[in-house]
Amino acid sequence: MSFPAAGPGPPEPPYSSEYSSSPFVVTARPPKFSSRKWLHALLLLTTILTTTWAGYYHYAEFASDFGRRQVVYDWNLVLHGFWYSGTLLAILGAHEMGHYLYCRRYNVDATPPYFIPVPALIFWTGTLGAVIKIREPFPTRRVLFDIGVAGP
Repeated sequence: MSFPAAGPGPPEPPYSSEYSSSPFVVTARPPKFSSRKWLHALLLLTTILTTTWAGYYHYAEFASDFGRRQVVYDWNLVLHGFWYSGTLLAILGAHEMGHYLYCRRYNVDATPPYFIPVPALIFWTGTLGAVIKIREPFPTRRVLFDIGVAGP
């Protein structure tokens, strides 16, 4: 007595080599903690510009007593905009760097912070914040907890 075949068999592993006929091709994964540094720098510089513009605008409104008197727009207001920008981005950067540095400590692959710029006319702070991208699962709950708590 013979039994019919159960099926095509186990699936092939999802990789390809010169000796394999598998249709799946997996590209090489970038090394841990590698990222496009130019993108992070570009987003940071753009966010500095948008938050400086927001600070400039906020301080001009404050100096004009919210439209009750005329204000001369000059470079002094831009310096106040830089104070606003520096303070805001230091808070956001410190928060995200806490997460990132603990990812490095526990060897969990993550990107440096992405600062998200937005025109000050659309969103009054000039930024939507900052995020990091964690590219692999957390090995344990303790690591997840430590990385999550490290930001605040």
